[in-house]
Amino acid sequence: APGLAGVLLVAIGARGVLAIDLATAAFAITTLAVVRIPSPARSAEGAAARGTLWQEAAFGWRYIVARKGLLRLVLLFSVVNFATGMVIVLFTPLVLSLHGPEVTGVVLTLASSGMLLGAALMSAWGGPERRVQAIVAFVCIQAATCLLAGFQPNVVLIVTAAFIFLFTVPVINACTQTIWQRKVAPDVQGRVFAVRRMIARIATPLAYLLAGPLADDIFEPMLADGGALASTVGRVIGVGPGRGIAFLYVMLGVLIISAAA
Repeated sequence: APGLAGVLLVAIGARGVLAIDLATAAFAITTLAVVRIPSPARSAEGAAARGTLWQEAAFGWRYIVARKGLLRLVLLFSVVNFATGMVIVLFTPLVLSLHGPEVTGVVLTLASSGMLLGAALMSAWGGPERRVQAIVAFVCIQAATCLLAGFQPNVVLIVTAAFIFLFTVPVINACTQTIWQRKVAPDVQGRVFAVRRMIARIATPLAYLLAGPLADDIFEPMLADGGALASTVGRVIGVGPGRGIAFLYVMLGVLIISAAA
């Protein structure tokens, strides 16, 4: 899909791509509308959780806070999701600083194949027994790929890093989802998972909001020719268009590995 998107962006423009995007969204909504979702059996916890919308949301929050391991897992993913949000937003301009949209589409396709391979692996394997350790290990791998992507203005390094980064996503998500589904009674999972995802994902829109200003107004000027970091950091990762984004990737890698630690 990303490879085709790069070609379509040139062939039919942004309006045509957005029209296709709306059509695929309509297809997804239609698919969800025809699926029957059964109700799980009631548990004692589920009976105590019933009430108004706010009471059920408060129950989800209390459920997580009372279980410190789950709370720490949520907080870890708040940080990881913040970093991932920036990585995703800035990946395309990072590649475009080196090549045009057609090459960028190919790079995105190769990178996305990492997620496909990771999903296939988890489907065949089922995942490790020590899931928390696996989550921490693969989060550290994600941090390492951010450092790799920012190291040099080399599209091979960038696509390799993106491939590995996306390969880890299904492994991490599957391990995390298994933990939550085992630890939370089925009839309260809606309440608990809603709060869990709100906490874990609230950082993502913040990352989307900050990524552009951070890259354009702070990091890119610092790594431009004659910029504040051109004679220090620039000697290691290079200077010029895209190198500020690359340095931001390095900082995001440090953030992720700190959260894992």
